[in-house]
Amino acid sequence: RLIIPAVQRSDAGSYTLTATNPTTSTVSTPAVIVLPPTIGTQPQSVSIPAGTTTSLTVDALVSPPWAYQWYRGTSPDTSSPVAGATARQFTTPALTQTEKYWVRVTNPAGSADSTTATVTVLAVPPRISTQPVSLTIDAGAAAQLNVIATGTGPFSYQWYAGTTGHDTSPIPAAIAADFTTPALLQNANYWVRVTTTGGTADSSTAAITIRDPFLTWQNSNFSPGEITNPDISGPAADADGDGVTNDREYIFGTQPKNPEPAPQPSINGGDPTISVTFIAKKADGAGYAGRTRHYAIETTNDLTAGQWTTPPLYSDITGDDQTVTCDVVPGTGRNFCRLRVWLTP
Repeated sequence: RLIIPAVQRSDAGSYTLTATNPTTSTVSTPAVIVLPPTIGTQPQSVSIPAGTTTSLTVDALVSPPWAYQWYRGTSPDTSSPVAGATARQFTTPALTQTEKYWVRVTNPAGSADSTTATVTVLAVPPRISTQPVSLTIDAGAAAQLNVIATGTGPFSYQWYAGTTGHDTSPIPAAIAADFTTPALLQNANYWVRVTTTGGTADSSTAAITIRDPFLTWQNSNFSPGEITNPDISGPAADADGDGVTNDREYIFGTQPKNPEPAPQPSINGGDPTISVTFIAKKADGAGYAGRTRHYAIETTNDLTAGQWTTPPLYSDITGDDQTVTCDVVPGTGRNFCRLRVWLTP
C-alpha cells in the first residue's frame, strides 16, 4: 500500500505496484492520480496598432490532456466565449478598439482560469485624405464643403472661418464632415480640424471666391454659346441693338436681349416748376445679391458747357420699385434734366 499524505502537483501521474517472490514477479495495472490543472504561463497583455491582430498563449501544468476555451471580457466572466478559440494559443480578430481576453483550462479533475490579458489598441492619428475644395460661387449663394479623414475613429469635426491654423473663429454647429456656408456676398476662407483619440489633423484652406456680379448677370441672360462671344455678351456689346450696352443694361436693370431705351424720367409742367417722375427699380435677381441701385436727378441749362447739378433731396434715391416724383425749379431759359443710375457696392 502507498500512502501520499499531502498530494502535491508533482505527485500527479501514473503509479504501478510490482509484486515479487523467489520465483517470479508481476506488475499491477496503473493507478493514475489526476489533479486539476494549474496555469504555468499566463496570457500577457499587449498593445497593437489599430486594425491588426495579436496572439495570446497559455501554458497549463498538471494532468493532461487539457481542454481550452477563450473568452472575451474579464476573468472569470464566461458570458462571451470566443467561437473556435479552443487551443492553448488564440489569435484575435483585427481590432479597432481595446479588448480583454482570458482562457479556462479544464481536465477530468477540474479547471483553472487564467488572468485577464488586455489587448490595447493604439489609435492611429487622423489624416486628411480628401481636402475641402476651393470654389467660385455667385454672390448670395452658399458653398458646400466636405472633408474625408482616415485613422482610428470616432471622428469629431470643427469648421473655422479664416485660414488653416487660425482657430479664433469657430463656426457654431459646424461639427460634421460636411459644411454649408451661409449665403456669401464677399470672398471667404474656411478650414476644418478633425479630432480623434489619436490626435488632430487640420485641413488645408478652402477659398470661396465670389464671382463678379456682372458675370452672374451675364450667365443668367445669355446662352453658353453667347457667353463665349464677347460681341454678343461682352460689357460693351449691344446684343439687342437698342443703343444700350450690356454693362449699362446691367446697371439700369433692363433686359439685354429685349430692345428698350435707357430708363428716362417723364417731365411735366413748366415755369417755374418742372415735375420729374420715374420708377426707381430695386436691384433684384441674378447678379444683384447684396447690391443696391441708386438714382439721382441732375439738371443743367447748357448741354455744351453747362454744369450738371443735383436738386436738394434728389441726390441719392434708393431703388425699391417705387414711383418717384421730383419737383425741380429750373433756372431762366432752357433747362435739361437727366437721370443718373448706379449700383453699390
